[in-house]
Amino acid sequence: MTELPIGIDDLVEINRGVTGGIAHVTDRGSLESALARPFHTFDGAPLHPTVAGQAGALLEGIVAAHGFSDGNKRTAWIATKTYLRLQGFRPLKVRDVVAADFVEGVAMHQYRGAEVAVWIAENLFP
Repeated sequence: MTELPIGIDDLVEINRGVTGGIAHVTDRGSLESALARPFHTFDGAPLHPTVAGQAGALLEGIVAAHGFSDGNKRTAWIATKTYLRLQGFRPLKVRDVVAADFVEGVAMHQYRGAEVAVWIAENLFP
């Protein structure tokens, strides 16, 4: 399995940054699972073969994991942007309010799977 360039310690640091250090890890296992989600396979083939798909799986995974006492959606968004930057993409071309609405939609299951990947792909700067 390919390892995500963002580890659990990185995710905890991102969360500390977005919450001012007041939040704590409530479910480390779910966070580790969320970090592995972009690289899941089926019958040897990647479930998320594109960078946008991997980023979407990461975003959905962290939001759904609810592994922190606070700041889960903000942490998921920053981790997703960090992952994309590490993959050679510039920051997403959306305003903060648009991103917040999108991440809230992911949390409310208004956007799932391929829809999340498409939204990310449409908003990437190569």
